[in-house]
Amino acid sequence: MERILERIKDKKVIGGIIALVIIVIVAIIMILNQKNLVLKNEEIQVEFGETISLNPEDYLDMAKIDKDILDKVNISTNAPDRTELPDNSFKECPPVGEYSVMISYNDEVVEATVKVVDTTKPIFAKYKKEVGVTKDCNPDMEKIIAEFQANDLSEVKITVDDSQVDYSKVGTYKAIVKATDKYNNEATRELTFEIVEPTIELNKKSDSIYVKENVVLKATIIGKDIKAKFTSSDTGVATVDSNGKVTGKKAGSTTITAEANGVKATCKITVKKVPSGSSTEKKTVTNPNTGEKETVTVIKPKPSGGSSSGGSTSSSPTAVQSMMNRFNQARAENGISALRWDSSLQSAAMTRAQEITQKFSHNRPDGTSALDMPGVKGEILVAGASSESAAFNAWMNSTAHRNVILNDESGGVYVVRNGSYWVGLFSY
Repeated sequence: MERILERIKDKKVIGGIIALVIIVIVAIIMILNQKNLVLKNEEIQVEFGETISLNPEDYLDMAKIDKDILDKVNISTNAPDRTELPDNSFKECPPVGEYSVMISYNDEVVEATVKVVDTTKPIFAKYKKEVGVTKDCNPDMEKIIAEFQANDLSEVKITVDDSQVDYSKVGTYKAIVKATDKYNNEATRELTFEIVEPTIELNKKSDSIYVKENVVLKATIIGKDIKAKFTSSDTGVATVDSNGKVTGKKAGSTTITAEANGVKATCKITVKKVPSGSSTEKKTVTNPNTGEKETVTVIKPKPSGGSSSGGSTSSSPTAVQSMMNRFNQARAENGISALRWDSSLQSAAMTRAQEITQKFSHNRPDGTSALDMPGVKGEILVAGASSESAAFNAWMNSTAHRNVILNDESGGVYVVRNGSYWVGLFSY
């Protein structure tokens, strides 16, 4: 019995020793397998434009590791440290993509995945609120888009959604302008389309020509059709061809109508008899409606002289600067600022002083208007004035001429005398 008890006792001792050995071995294994580096997350996300952190504390679970090892931890990434932007500049940040951050301590290494993503919308830096488009016309969308600019770190494409705009009807419509970056982030702005009626204007409201003389009317059109249809209300007085060239037929008056896109403009043409002794000249001009060369007939009345004109014409026009003083006195009396002597008008004024002895009209011998000359805002003429006082009084006694002299939008003047003919040109 005692032997049996001793054997049982020996077995218990041996079992205890074995259990203790096992516990020691497990403890050693646990110590050997203890992790010094524990990640908070295996994957993190960084917005494009930001840098990737190389601070271990941003990746390691500080509640599960020994903080004393931080100074001995090595950390690195395979992400580039800068990226090229659409404007060819560079920013200190990695491009959009997936990268690794490696953290090591002794022989232990952990790796976190960093995803650089772009979730930021473009920001409009330049934009329009509304645009005008003529009815039935297709807008120049490239020109409209050029009015918009959006900033973003990636390339941006700007488009216009005008699906709700009816270009065939006058009215106000809303469109959406979209700025979309490379990663489909989208910003929008509202754009108003104002659809307006087409217009047409002639360069003259009225004009006078001689029988067999020509004048070319310029039609300025804003609309789908850019060519006008010209008609004369009395073809017996004057005719007009498809390109706007008017030909005087007999003395009288007629209305020339230009029509395009359903709208019209008119010019009253007065045809006069050719004075006795007049000469006829052929000239080549550029038709403003076609851009092609055009042959026109110009009638040059014989210059009048002696007592019939109050003076004789001169082949040497002269500037009369003292006339400006008379103008400025009249302007001062009406509370209007003084004119300056505008020498830039000299060439045009000298030319007009000779032209009006051939054709006394605001329309030049070549059929163009004096107001089309460079820098010319207004023109006043007088014939048969033998003195400066006579010319000034004639102008001031004419409402139309007086209004030109007292126009407060004028800033410069140049006056030329050619015998009994006088011309004054005004500029801004």
